Amino acid sequence: MRARRDLSVEHLLQRAQTVAAAAWSCRAGDVRLDGLRCLVEDIRSGAPRDAAAMQTLELNLARLIAASIAADAGGDGPSSCAGGQDDGPVFVTGFGRTGSTFVHNLLALDPRSRAPRLWELWYPAPPPTPQSQVNDQRIAVTRSMLDHFNRVSPMILRIHSMDPQAPDECNHLMLHTTHLAMMYDAPGYWEWLRQLDDGALRSLLSNYKAQVGYLQRHFAGRRWVSKSLAHLHFMPVLFDVFPGARIVRLHRDPCDLIPSLCSLYASLRKLFQTTVDPVSVGAMVSDVFFDGVDRMMRSANGSSRNCIDIRFDTMTANPIGTIADIYARFGYEFGADHETAMKQYIAGMPRAMKSSHSYSLEEFGLTRTGLTARSEPYLRWLRERTEADLVH
Repeated sequence: MRARRDLSVEHLLQRAQTVAAAAWSCRAGDVRLDGLRCLVEDIRSGAPRDAAAMQTLELNLARLIAASIAADAGGDGPSSCAGGQDDGPVFVTGFGRTGSTFVHNLLALDPRSRAPRLWELWYPAPPPTPQSQVNDQRIAVTRSMLDHFNRVSPMILRIHSMDPQAPDECNHLMLHTTHLAMMYDAPGYWEWLRQLDDGALRSLLSNYKAQVGYLQRHFAGRRWVSKSLAHLHFMPVLFDVFPGARIVRLHRDPCDLIPSLCSLYASLRKLFQTTVDPVSVGAMVSDVFFDGVDRMMRSANGSSRNCIDIRFDTMTANPIGTIADIYARFGYEFGADHETAMKQYIAGMPRAMKSSHSYSLEEFGLTRTGLTARSEPYLRWLRERTEADLVH
């Protein structure tokens, strides 16, 4: 057993700077550094972790910090962030297990769009090019890491399909997110993240914007299309940092999505700790969900023209029609080439929307009655916008 006191911010920074081949300009008082100190302290005093789990955790954290370092160090070159007023980035938001991966993949099939691939999110330096999409050595490194995930916790890839060359979540790029709190079983870090004021949130999101620009460097003119459950946490300041953003908000019955996401995070935690308490998973996942929808509801006023709300059952019944509706709402051209690509994608993945794992509310210490009662403000808010009930 490796002593958890060995983990330190200083060691992580040294390792990350080696990975990034650059020094980090983060100074004392930077919210990113404050968050790392909080996260490391939570990890050191939290769930039991053996040597293998600690090695995986350190590797994952160092890689994440290196992604932030790369954007800082490479920020002086030309870039295309697609963040202007006329055609800003598209953010697929909503909690996990809402069909966000499917929607993101369909949006990514538009040749005018640019959705980051998993290998780019994990290893962004040096900035990828169109030519590197086929045989970059980082693709093989990413595939090797996924093989490790599959050996340690096989359910992960059954619940959430991951491929090095497929679009994936910007959780993997952003330094401080709700994803980290749930994945690392870090309740103290979650409290730190939850209490951040708008200024601190803008600082973190501005760092992500720099990362977007870094990854867009060789893809000028392509519309950035991102998805992440972490985007909900930054909704209060998202239009401050990305004034031209378009938001696709996905919705599903909380009694369906929350236990499904709990199942995913219980599997993810097995990568980083020796024992997993499902009740603690349920408590944190549901808490993060309700905080996220509250942020979404509070920030919705004044941004409706740049947002569209999509219900899970509507999307699954007519996925291509859903994408067409999104394009019509945002004034985008819906090309025949895009529609053809989506039809081929759907035909080739008949199980794209089917889950291969079982779970229940009760195993995570949750009940339908409790979740439904807690969801009522959100369900009422959505009913007013879509004129339909999310829960049938």
